[in-house]
Amino acid sequence: MSEEAQSIHGITNIQAARFESFDSRRHQIADYLKDQLIVIHNASFDWPILLDHVVRYHLNMPSIKGVFCSQKAAIPWAQAMNLQCGHRGPSLGTLTKVLGVEDLRGKEGRIHGAEIDSQQTAKVVEVIRRSGNGLRITLHSPAPKTATCDNLIEDKLI
Repeated sequence: MSEEAQSIHGITNIQAARFESFDSRRHQIADYLKDQLIVIHNASFDWPILLDHVVRYHLNMPSIKGVFCSQKAAIPWAQAMNLQCGHRGPSLGTLTKVLGVEDLRGKEGRIHGAEIDSQQTAKVVEVIRRSGNGLRITLHSPAPKTATCDNLIEDKLI
């Protein structure tokens, strides 16, 4: 595994060698995914990797209810709020910050990995789900203002 990959998720080659193989966990993963709506923050990156493993290991894809990408789904709202969006949409970190969601990655030293990111995504999606169409975030510092990426950087919230 490259040094860049190790720095992103904080897992060394030595640690990775101790993990169970995908093949030994595939039945458990398939059972977990079966008949579920799969929620992924960056589905355009992560979903093809899952599909590649299905092909690579000659697996049958379990029936699912679909794939929901929280990053793509947040684009119109983030643009309307003037939040920074990459070509794939707002980052999980940006959504965590502006929605006031507990920052799990911050607690783990900014480590980026499947488990922590899926937990962070679940928290972000739950806030969005509960908010429905009324999602509007206002920051108070000192006078009320609407959250934008510039305001967040200015206020040192990012």
